[in-house]
Amino acid sequence: MDILFKNVNYTYQANTPFAFKALKNISFTIPSGKYMAIIGHTGSGKSTLLQHINGLLLPTEGTVKVGDYLLEKGRKSDLKGLRQKVGIVFQYPEHQLFEETVEKDISFGPKNFGVAETEIKARVRKAITDVGLTEEILAKSPFELSGGQMRRVAIAGVLAVEPEILVLDEPTAGLDPKGQKEIMELFYHLHKQKNRTTILVTHHMDDAFTYADQILILKEGAKLMEGTPDQIFQKRDLLTSVQLGLPEILAFVETANKKFPFPIEYNGQSLDLLVEEIEKKLKRAKQ
Repeated sequence: MDILFKNVNYTYQANTPFAFKALKNISFTIPSGKYMAIIGHTGSGKSTLLQHINGLLLPTEGTVKVGDYLLEKGRKSDLKGLRQKVGIVFQYPEHQLFEETVEKDISFGPKNFGVAETEIKARVRKAITDVGLTEEILAKSPFELSGGQMRRVAIAGVLAVEPEILVLDEPTAGLDPKGQKEIMELFYHLHKQKNRTTILVTHHMDDAFTYADQILILKEGAKLMEGTPDQIFQKRDLLTSVQLGLPEILAFVETANKKFPFPIEYNGQSLDLLVEEIEKKLKRAKQ
């Protein structure tokens, strides 16, 4: 499903003394099957923008189109149908677990959308496998699980609805580095496997650089930059002006090129491989 924002403005408490314009003339397109990262500091409009994708908010001005669903002021499309197509994984999704067993919790979404019981059971088992857990966990209370398991169960609940668009709102919040990498790799695998449209809201530049096809950077409710990771990270001065740094590996290459008398080129290789290449070039330079 394509996503199109066209001249979208959103004002909280419009026509009151407390009016606040959170989105300012936002336009962009996410083609079906693409992975977009949305970056911005607190107050940049990221959360407000996300809430337009599944109709939690409607534009004050402009239009949002998600597949065949059109959202604009005064016009409510089939919001239930739209929300079945758009799955959102919020920060700390495990806080939304509430049922007595894992199976019931994962089943809640599909049941709410009227999916047949036999189909729900199949979806639950598929979803729990997709997030790297075993079926034995289905009979347990979600509150008996570890924090990492709870997060995976919450994600399985979103996947069981089988959305065509997956929105990830800081999905690694509160996880240690190992857990962060595991969750991001999980989402990337699901993105590739299902050819889903994926939207990642993050402040981790490394995640945006590693996984996204396109990056959108917001500043104070307006679009500051949009482009591929390569295009975005070439604009170092503009990134610095909004207190955003380079991904770790690009910062490493930049530092290495200042230090060594030979060029260091980044072509998608890992940091370990880059170090090996530098060591080889240093040995050759000494010969």
